[in-house]
Amino acid sequence: MQSSPNFVAELLPIIAEHPSNEVRLLASICIKNLVRLRWRFKVTPEDKSLIREAALRLHSQQLPAATQLAMTAGLVARFDWPERWPDLMTSLSACLTDPSTAGNEQWQSRSLLLLHHIVKALMSKTLPKHRQQFRSVSCDLVPTPSGDNSPVSLLGCVIECLPTLALNSPDAPLEPLVTSLGRLLLRCQTHAPQAFAQLMEPAVKLAVGISFGSDANWPNNDSSAEYRDRRINVQCLNLISQCVQSYGSPAPDAGDQLHQASQTLNELLTDAALDALVLGLLRRHLASTSDELDEALTQPDEAVFAQTPEKAHLLSGRHAGEALLQSLLQELPQRALAAVQRIVEAQLNSAANSTASPRELEATLTLLASCPYDLAKCVRFPDLCQACNILPMLLQVDDESNHQWSLLLKRRAVMLLAAWADVPDALPTELFGAACQSAASLMSPSRHPLLRLQAARLAHSLLTSLNLDANAFQPHAADCFSGLAGLLAQVRSDQAQVHLLTVVASFLRYSVADLRPCLPALVPHLPGMWDSAGGDQARLAVLSVLCELAKLGDLSLGHLALPLAHACLTGPDLFWEGGLHLLLYLLCHLHTYPEQDCFAQSLACLHSRIAERACMESPERRLLQVCAYLDCDRYLAAHGAALLAACQACLAVPGCCSERRLQPLLLCNDLLKVSPQPSAQLLVPLLPGLLSSFCLDTASASSCLAANRVAFWKLVSRVALSQPLLLLAALPSQSSQALPSALLAAWIAACKRSAKLRDLKLLGLGLLAFGFAALVNNNQTDSAGAVFADIIEAVVGVLVHCSGTADNASDGLQQQQQQQQQQQQQQEEDKSSHEVRKMLANAADCVQRLSVQEHLRRELLALNSSLGNEATKRLFE
Repeated sequence: MQSSPNFVAELLPIIAEHPSNEVRLLASICIKNLVRLRWRFKVTPEDKSLIREAALRLHSQQLPAATQLAMTAGLVARFDWPERWPDLMTSLSACLTDPSTAGNEQWQSRSLLLLHHIVKALMSKTLPKHRQQFRSVSCDLVPTPSGDNSPVSLLGCVIECLPTLALNSPDAPLEPLVTSLGRLLLRCQTHAPQAFAQLMEPAVKLAVGISFGSDANWPNNDSSAEYRDRRINVQCLNLISQCVQSYGSPAPDAGDQLHQASQTLNELLTDAALDALVLGLLRRHLASTSDELDEALTQPDEAVFAQTPEKAHLLSGRHAGEALLQSLLQELPQRALAAVQRIVEAQLNSAANSTASPRELEATLTLLASCPYDLAKCVRFPDLCQACNILPMLLQVDDESNHQWSLLLKRRAVMLLAAWADVPDALPTELFGAACQSAASLMSPSRHPLLRLQAARLAHSLLTSLNLDANAFQPHAADCFSGLAGLLAQVRSDQAQVHLLTVVASFLRYSVADLRPCLPALVPHLPGMWDSAGGDQARLAVLSVLCELAKLGDLSLGHLALPLAHACLTGPDLFWEGGLHLLLYLLCHLHTYPEQDCFAQSLACLHSRIAERACMESPERRLLQVCAYLDCDRYLAAHGAALLAACQACLAVPGCCSERRLQPLLLCNDLLKVSPQPSAQLLVPLLPGLLSSFCLDTASASSCLAANRVAFWKLVSRVALSQPLLLLAALPSQSSQALPSALLAAWIAACKRSAKLRDLKLLGLGLLAFGFAALVNNNQTDSAGAVFADIIEAVVGVLVHCSGTADNASDGLQQQQQQQQQQQQQQEEDKSSHEVRKMLANAADCVQRLSVQEHLRRELLALNSSLGNEATKRLFE
């Protein structure tokens, strides 16, 4: 039908003359669809001209048909302007400025509707060419009264018009326009503060007039939050806050415009103006409304623990008011603090004389709790408690939960105590005990859940301030913890559970009292909380509580915590580290190294995860280390192959300076220390692959990670002490007649480079054991004897160095350490001396039996004679 030649000619008269509005609307929709689908190539030039003229003649139409024609004009403008419709803007200007239509509201309304859809369509063209074309005519289309079409002049017109528009009710049709203009001013100040500086004075006056001016748009203080949270009021508060931040105290190297704006702002914000601002914030933006009271009582969990969104100050008048107060205290600290002090003192005097309303007292407490670090400088807490009657209010035995204002005042008082408890020296010591008693009293099950949740926050703040008086909190800790356990089983919101679990973990961590009798009321609920948790944060909080309980040694926790730990290791990476710590604490504090399948599956998962990532972290190594210390033989028998695969994956990382090699090397040393022979048989296959990395020349060895180098040579020495023949068989020989000279050279260099006494002994004894095994098992006696002579010479130097270190340490110990430490060191030296003398005796017998060269006998005699020197006498006798 749209392709018929007379389609447009038949529809246009219907739109203009048909008596039925519904028929006109349908014809308008048909024309719009024709333009949208067939305009570019299938509409004749004559029909296009008729449609352009008809789209501009919409002033006599009803609103639905006029809207369709305006949308049609926008589509045509997007296709044809400016090339094929050059007089469009002239026609629009004529419609808007025609003197004969000055009193015709319908004409003006339809003209603005047409302008709106055409501008909207043209702005959708995003190419730079099209944007430049639209920018060139936009200022002429809507001229300013002064004739200056610069952005500053346009914003000035907005500031002049906005007060009149803001007088309308929030339900008025113009409210979206008011919100858009307020957003425009706010964004211009945010993105271009220096250019906005010349408009700062009228903008601040505008914002103060809307948010703190006459009560024309504030019907009464007991109304709903509709006026307080009205978008234009919130935007004006944010505009004042940003102006204070930008122009309150500019940098010395800022431009002249910013310094001029700063001077103007200080002239505007006089002491009287600051008092009015603080009082307006207190009465209008910080005070709770009746609707908020009802909401707090119906949804206590969300009311107390609802997390503030990132841009909540853009949506809430209370958050915007608190942000403005913080900006004033930050940029104008002295004057703003003085204004707050004057207003607070006046309100507290009224509260002391019982002339202040509960709403004003609640708003005062909210103001004091919003900026405790700043307000603690000008308000003393004892005076505050005395004036507001805070402590008696909290310690009331009777429950007044049915009275809304009594409940809210208690909540605000507890919030104030919690906020000021975090400030150093703000909460006096004499009031700390009273605050602890208040927290314990409010945690009683007979109290309202809202107060109990708020008291949990107070208890958490008091725990972080135990440096004041830990003894004052100890008598009330068990009652608080019992109340927390009972409350934790009642709350339903995830945010409340997360916060309460955090408080419980803090109680267990600080251990200010014996909480074991209270644990049966808590532990059975934890698995259910893990299963029903709605988010990762709740599960992490449950995990932290389980870890703290494991540290306390609660024996009833093992069968509950092991499945959760296994779930952490097999679940998302977010819970991996927490699951490792939980298993570690279960092993260390509860000694649960059972034959349970769950624990074995957790270790298998750990081994496979390490092998897959080719990386072993410190918590993973500590967990496996504890497994080895508890029962190394059983651990190696059950998981030896998996452990070997995991270590091989980590140690196969190229480069000896890689940090990924440190943790598996340390773990291998721990295994050899606990169970030498089984561990050596398992770990010897790892050594050949590492020799090429650590048997390097001096230049390459200097770049090796020091911790890796020490751990490797300690590992080799422990294997040599426990299984020297196994180590000798596993090492590749350079030839059939000699031992690997690179290995021996690097080993001897490691001995000489070691600085710790224990490392010197370990490396020296391991080297001697390895050399003795090589001498016994090598048929080429001459070459083996020569090599063994070099080893003995190096070990003599090492042992002499050990002796010198021991002498120096003993001199210091006589002055600094006790006699018990000296005896323990002497026992260790005697044990080492016995091992060395035994090896030397075996070596001497072997040398005589093999009839080696004369120079080897001289080396052994030199070693025996060195044992009688004064330098080594104390070490080996």
